[in-house]
Amino acid sequence: MVAAWARQFQAKVTLLHAISLTRGIDDPGLYEAFQPAIQQAAEVGLAAFAQQHFGSLAVTRVVEMGGASERTIARAEKERTSLIMMPTHGHGAFRRFLTGSATAQVLHDAQCPVWTSAHTASQRAKRPEQMRTILCAVDLDATAVSLIRWATWLASSYDARLKVVHVMPAVDETSKNRGEKAVRRYWTQQAEAAMSKIMRQAGQPKDELVLRGGHIATMLAATAAEQKADLLVIGRGHLKKSLGRLRTHTMPIICKSPCPVLSV
Repeated sequence: MVAAWARQFQAKVTLLHAISLTRGIDDPGLYEAFQPAIQQAAEVGLAAFAQQHFGSLAVTRVVEMGGASERTIARAEKERTSLIMMPTHGHGAFRRFLTGSATAQVLHDAQCPVWTSAHTASQRAKRPEQMRTILCAVDLDATAVSLIRWATWLASSYDARLKVVHVMPAVDETSKNRGEKAVRRYWTQQAEAAMSKIMRQAGQPKDELVLRGGHIATMLAATAAEQKADLLVIGRGHLKKSLGRLRTHTMPIICKSPCPVLSV
């Protein structure tokens, strides 16, 4: 997937492998003695990895000592990286408990968009021309218009269809209860009015909007599956800004999503 995106945007690629030897090693001398050999072996392995997966595509290989999240964030800031792409971990029924801590930290601190997927091992990397549908999830806040515009640019780069989804967490769209139906009608009307304005400002037709009700991560996963989305774009924000609902649900969204998630 990294290679496909690099070719699509004529982007430079840096492969970063971080090695942390601090856990369980209390003797500084022992740490220093093992470090050169381990780093050299990692460089050989990374070179073979690059040749196997990237072929003739030019890549910069970097092996650094330190924690994965810290080195990734530092390298991204140093190189003014436009996009970080990394998998997360966790499989089967325990995926939501095993989400990689390094990935979570990068998502929390990185100042650039982050691509990740909880299901990378079971997915085939699609060629750029196979990117057909991009789903953009938004909150009803000031970031919605800019996020939709960014997703519109990305979709146009792939000649893909863009669908916009907003999930109303206070709404149970499956309930048959009369009172909950009344609440659902009220919040749906409010959301439709707000999202119509947002879609108009973002330059998107209203018929590309999907409104859902329920648990955010669950409903986004269901919508992505229904729309056969190849990518889910969500707003993540930065530490300097207030924390929105989608940011709060970033990790559950990634864990449940049937497609890769791009957090902006």
